[in-house]
Amino acid sequence: MFELTKEYETGIDKIDKEHRRLFELADECYNLLKEEVCDNKYEKVKKVINELKDYAKFHFNEEEKLMESVRHKQIFTHKLQHDYFIEKVDAIDIDDIESNQDQYIIDILTFIVAWIRQHILSKDAQYVHDVEQSL
Repeated sequence: MFELTKEYETGIDKIDKEHRRLFELADECYNLLKEEVCDNKYEKVKKVINELKDYAKFHFNEEEKLMESVRHKQIFTHKLQHDYFIEKVDAIDIDDIESNQDQYIIDILTFIVAWIRQHILSKDAQYVHDVEQSL
């Protein structure tokens, strides 16, 4: 359901791999939800969502280091966008997820993926030019 299509590629291999991993984690979580029979389904979902949150933080840190290295002029506002996202996902209390919470979890995943997609197309696209110029 959640995949990184060509339109979301930046052309920067490291960043594209990290973006792809974010989408893979969201898709993994969604697929767990759709499994009819799965032992400890919601424990597995919690684990993947936490991994997704942690990986997003790692990715944002890597992206910010890249922007600093090319002296991207809009790094401050870009970091604010990252901080906003982290604040939103940190507010999600994964421990509250219990059985029969599929729609709630799908809503969380939809928010995360929609935000990342929009962010790649609008904000990440802005620093790609600076990276290309530095090569």
